[in-house]
Amino acid sequence: ERQSGHRGVIWDKAGKRWVARWTDASGEQKHCHFSLSTHGGDREAMAAAIRWRERMVEETKREKQDRQMSPRQRDKRPKAASKRQNDKNNDKASHPTKSPNNSSTAGLHRKVYRNVITKDVTHSYWVASWYENGKRKKEHFSVAMLGENGAKREAIRRRKDMEEKWPTQRKAAITLNRQDKKLIDQLRGKKVKGVHFDERHNRWMAAWGVGRKQRKKSFAISTNGSIEEAYEKAVAFRKEKEASGAAS
Repeated sequence: ERQSGHRGVIWDKAGKRWVARWTDASGEQKHCHFSLSTHGGDREAMAAAIRWRERMVEETKREKQDRQMSPRQRDKRPKAASKRQNDKNNDKASHPTKSPNNSSTAGLHRKVYRNVITKDVTHSYWVASWYENGKRKKEHFSVAMLGENGAKREAIRRRKDMEEKWPTQRKAAITLNRQDKKLIDQLRGKKVKGVHFDERHNRWMAAWGVGRKQRKKSFAISTNGSIEEAYEKAVAFRKEKEASGAAS
């Protein structure tokens, strides 16, 4: 069985995670889980569990000291976090946040995951992104597995390979002006069944039903020439589904 070498930090074989355990100032048993999948590996999860337990033990000592003080002495010290807040922090400890670090290379960025409580980096990746048939694709390259330079090098290589395979798929940023929005409203006014505009991604959507399930196909302005061309393709696709009996 795996051993952390630190008191109160044990391995949960069934859950495949490290567990930090401690007793709070009121004598209640507490624990917090640190899974391998969330923290990027065994060593990272164990280290996070050790750091968290040490922090909780230190906070417990301070709280016990506060209880031994007089009301006047306690008022002069910073207030400790409430039990509810501590429980909330425990729940968040094993759920890292993401903070992307952009690269000057198009279609390439570095993504870092941090523990929301300790702010320690749990794992990081270089990410290559590209477009295939108007849809964005991504592939992650782990810094822990390949090293900083290796992960970046593989991400750049992947991006270049995809650019060669999909040379016309570079997505230019679409900014809709007032006339564009007016044209979209006019096309919407035709009220073609199963066709609508997705404002978030600047694309026309053709929707149809297959039994109880709904299917959709997108026609982005960026990859279909213009607002009207994307709209006409969406309408034609929808009518094709209707003619085949697939649309409902």
